[in-house]
Amino acid sequence: MTPGVDCDFTLAHSSVNGGAAVGFFLALERGRKAFPTRRARAGRPMTLATGGTAYADFGGGPREWKLVARFEPHGVSLRQAAAAGGTVAQLRSFYSLEGALITLVTPEGESYQVRFLALEEHTYPPEPTTTAELTLIEAL
Repeated sequence: MTPGVDCDFTLAHSSVNGGAAVGFFLALERGRKAFPTRRARAGRPMTLATGGTAYADFGGGPREWKLVARFEPHGVSLRQAAAAGGTVAQLRSFYSLEGALITLVTPEGESYQVRFLALEEHTYPPEPTTTAELTLIEAL
């Protein structure tokens, strides 16, 4: 699976799919793929000798991705016609690896070691289309 060619992003871990990368498709937002990344500042409050509080800024913190993966009925859509995309069950397998490092490859081909923070699934009847909102955070 190659992100940007036959899927939108991949996840890989040695205990899922025999260690091979699993490709997933993003839900389209306003007709385009969205791959939002947030990078909060790392810092903490510190107490001064005078009793006051100052904020120490340690620079950019870990990246966080909030992605929406789309799963079509019967596992096939127009976007997935050329390749077999990952399933909801595989995504759940990645989520069940609590604390494990997972490899995320972005559409630009960049690779990151991440941890799975959250997974929220939505099904839209009457057509059994499912989306899954996943939150990943870079492991530093």
